[in-house]
Amino acid sequence: MPLTQHTHTLAHKAHGALLVATDSGTGARVGSCALEAAQISDDGVRVPSTDGSATLRPLLTRMIVDPQARRQGIGKQLVSDAAMQAAEWGYDELVCNVQRGNEAARQLYRVCGFDQVNDPPSEDFVSRMSGGRMLFLRKGLHAPVAFGRATRRRRSGAAVMKLPSSVEDALPWDEGTYANVEVEALWEAVVEAYGSEDAASTAVRQVRGQIVCPIFAAPDLVRESRAALAANLGEEEALVIMAKNPCILTCGDGLREADAGEIRRFAELRRVLDAIPPQVLLGTTVGLAAIIFGKIILIKLGYSDPVL
Repeated sequence: MPLTQHTHTLAHKAHGALLVATDSGTGARVGSCALEAAQISDDGVRVPSTDGSATLRPLLTRMIVDPQARRQGIGKQLVSDAAMQAAEWGYDELVCNVQRGNEAARQLYRVCGFDQVNDPPSEDFVSRMSGGRMLFLRKGLHAPVAFGRATRRRRSGAAVMKLPSSVEDALPWDEGTYANVEVEALWEAVVEAYGSEDAASTAVRQVRGQIVCPIFAAPDLVRESRAALAANLGEEEALVIMAKNPCILTCGDGLREADAGEIRRFAELRRVLDAIPPQVLLGTTVGLAAIIFGKIILIKLGYSDPVL
């Protein structure tokens, strides 16, 4: 299912927003979440706005992903966009509640950088209504995991992106496009997959940052792809394929059953294409398009089929 690579805000007023992910082919909604500023105590109790004992915090609620569109990174993208929105509002954290028994949701939030603060107190309304099964989670928006050294700021007053300079310089998107913690979690997974920062850095540069871009990959997807590739081809050949085609780490568990010959052929093709400078590849593509277009025009004007 082709999906949009970002969500959009349906409503935004007084620090409240509804973020929606849609199918790029049909325009159908495939996921959504709500974000609102609420008075919440340090231990997760929501209190009336007139109560001055709590802090105004951005609360993530109503996270929904269509069952047929799951395991495609939509939930992670919604969380990432909500985090970006909260940061734009000036907050340094994002909080949410999740049912203790909802392991899928808890795993999503863990991958997205949330930590469990504690169980909400028994007197909290949400806790009482759910039989004490709700957990209070928090994600720091300015506390990225450190790898290597910081090289630049995303924007004035924002958190520093902490990656090796060779990796950060390869990222083609504008500063502030994605939350630091999302990119850094992906970098950690890529380093784990390749076994060293040097090999991981080479792979990131080779594909111009695609394998650490949150709209294309997720840490769990990278690890799942790595395990599936090794199960199919063996550890040694898996590393060879990954060196030729780093983007194979975004293909998922389907690699276990994929045709090994096809994996090898596509890896070799990808290696050749990645070695071509973008400007040369673009120029070649434009040139070929011009030749084809010119040939079509000559034929339509009644000339015999020219040899071009």
